[in-house]
Amino acid sequence: MQPYEYPPIVPLFMPPMPPPLIQPSLFHLMNNQHPQQQHYVRGVEARVDYTAAVMQATENAHAGRRQNCQRHNAHAAPAPAAPIYNCVNVDFQQNNVINFQQEAEEQQWQQLQWEAQQAERQAAEEWQHVQWAAQQAERQAAEEQLQLQLMAEKAERQAAQEELLRQEADH
Repeated sequence: MQPYEYPPIVPLFMPPMPPPLIQPSLFHLMNNQHPQQQHYVRGVEARVDYTAAVMQATENAHAGRRQNCQRHNAHAAPAPAAPIYNCVNVDFQQNNVINFQQEAEEQQWQQLQWEAQQAERQAAEEWQHVQWAAQQAERQAAEEQLQLQLMAEKAERQAAQEELLRQEADH
């Protein structure tokens, strides 16, 4: 038979995560404190912070924040006037998340606008190139047409001269 297991105590708020590991540096090496010891100390600090936060939340829940509750629970610690250091401000975090999402959406919108402008610019450049190529083709066709007309006129004049020379030779 297994001993009775108590349900886990869930605090009303999530205590902060332990601070990130500090990379070893000359300062830590000079103090003869190795990174493993630093990690262990930080773990203990995190557990102490977590325990203090849970105890403070429990005291606040029992004592309440109204004056008459503190009068009935004189043995409990009074509710602090200033917010607890470890208390996570959920509204602030949600606003940060919302602001971050809005900034991300704005950056994405600006990126899409920039890409659209680039596509429009590229399309305009391609259209200008197509127009220039069409104008060049028209010019070249006009020049060829002019050369053909000149050659035809020259051929007609030559034929007319030959005809005149034949007529003179016959007379």
